[in-house]
Amino acid sequence: MSMNDPIARGLAAGWNVTDASKLSENRTVEADVVVIGTGAGGGTTAEILARQGLSVILVEEGRLYYQKDFKMDELTSYANLYQEGMSRVTADGAIAILQGRCVGGSTTVNWTSSFRTP
Repeated sequence: MSMNDPIARGLAAGWNVTDASKLSENRTVEADVVVIGTGAGGGTTAEILARQGLSVILVEEGRLYYQKDFKMDELTSYANLYQEGMSRVTADGAIAILQGRCVGGSTTVNWTSSFRTP
């Protein structure tokens, strides 16, 4: 299934994105609000605040993936898109914690479990 890439659409609409892993010197940025995490909660919060006229910075630990970056290979995806390569577990090892580590967070990696019913 082909979809319009939401990242490409956002960048075309004027998103200002900085890949901090490529910075060679410190940079100071200012905003009214800093939101940590770009998943469903962080992204929604940022949009609501921005629509109210506040300047917002989103901070995300993981990288930004375009639609073309998803290779549909589970081993690669686990290593790249999940915290600790999808090996994060509770202290006693009883429960696996499938937490996304990319722009969009767990929302990016878990969206396939939320299809609209016909």
